[in-house]
Amino acid sequence: MLVRFKRQEQEGSMTFREKLAWVTLVGIILVYGGHLVSLIEGGNIVVGTNTELIIAMIAFGIVTAVGSIGVSVFTSKADREARDERDEKITLRAERAQGTIITIGAFLVFIYALMTGDRLIAHFLFFWMVAGEFAKVLYQITLYRGASA
Repeated sequence: MLVRFKRQEQEGSMTFREKLAWVTLVGIILVYGGHLVSLIEGGNIVVGTNTELIIAMIAFGIVTAVGSIGVSVFTSKADREARDERDEKITLRAERAQGTIITIGAFLVFIYALMTGDRLIAHFLFFWMVAGEFAKVLYQITLYRGASA
C-alpha cells in the first residue's frame, strides 16, 4: 500500500531525521557498495578475510558518525529535537519494511544452509527467527495489556 505524507511547509526543506536518513543512505552506498564491488572478481564473488568485513563495518560507523555530526552542527537545536507524528509514522513503516527484508534474507540463508549441509548455521538462524517472532508477540501482548489497564 502506497502511503503519501503531506509535504513540509517549506518546499525543498528536510527534517533533521530525513537528513540523517540521507547520511545513512550515502554511507551504505559508499562503504558497503564499495565493499561489494571489491568482492567481485571476474564476475564471481570472492569472499576475502573477516578483516575486510570488519573494516567495512568500522568505516560505515565512521562515515555515518561524521555525517551525522556535520548535519547536527548545521541544524538548530529546536529542529534536532522536533519529532512529530509524521516522523513516528515514517519510522514505523520503514522499520516494518526493514524487518520484512531481514526476515526474507534470513529465511533464504536458512534454506541455503540446509541445502549445503551447514545445519549449525541453519539451526542458529531458525532459533533467532523464532526468537524475533516470540519477542514481537510478547511485546504486542504486553502493550495490549498495558493499554487496557
